Amino acid sequence: MIPTNEEEEFRLKFIPAGFMSAGELTIEPAKQEIQAFSKRVVRMYDFIPELFELKDEKKFDQLMSRTKKYEEITDRMELEIANYLTKVSERGLSLGASQEISAMLRIVDNLESIGDSCYQLSLTIESKNKQNISYNEEMNGKLQHMFTLVREAIIEMNNNLSGNYHTITVDRAKELEHQINEYRDKLRAEHTESVKQNEYSYQTGISYSTLYAQCEKLADFAINVTEAID
Repeated sequence: MIPTNEEEEFRLKFIPAGFMSAGELTIEPAKQEIQAFSKRVVRMYDFIPELFELKDEKKFDQLMSRTKKYEEITDRMELEIANYLTKVSERGLSLGASQEISAMLRIVDNLESIGDSCYQLSLTIESKNKQNISYNEEMNGKLQHMFTLVREAIIEMNNNLSGNYHTITVDRAKELEHQINEYRDKLRAEHTESVKQNEYSYQTGISYSTLYAQCEKLADFAINVTEAID
């Protein structure tokens, strides 16, 4: 489901605008912004399977525009949250608080990278359409399965960011990482064999392999977030 236009306007909900005294600078608003950031990249990622399936050119162009807007918002969110965390870190903090800020800076960096990866995926799909490249049913099904696996990794990341940073375990994230890497390797081996057998054109093969490789890279950023929390 495509989100409302309200979600497509940049605004921080928890970090106040304007000057704040040193005593008002705390980690908690940044944590809340990071949770909102994570939810936004989940919504952005959900554009990708929809773009992949869309046949209507006008609707596709509209969703591409929204994807670009989301990418711009993720850039700004990373910058604003990181700036705030930098100000917080200038206070005299305990070792634990300093480590938590370092982890949060890694998290926002990886969330922004997920936004970038979503946009790159959308551009690959757009290029596929412009070149009139089509995949057979089996290839489509395998990419849809990859989309589903990657979404599970993103949802796990999002759930972890909504919990207590000190009670998170990486077990499920690592399991998903293993599944995604194995599936990427499987697709790559099959693709290499298909190219040898001339089962599809070189152009089609490049487009196909780019998509599953980009998916695996995106999932790495989601795993990085959970590892930064842990």
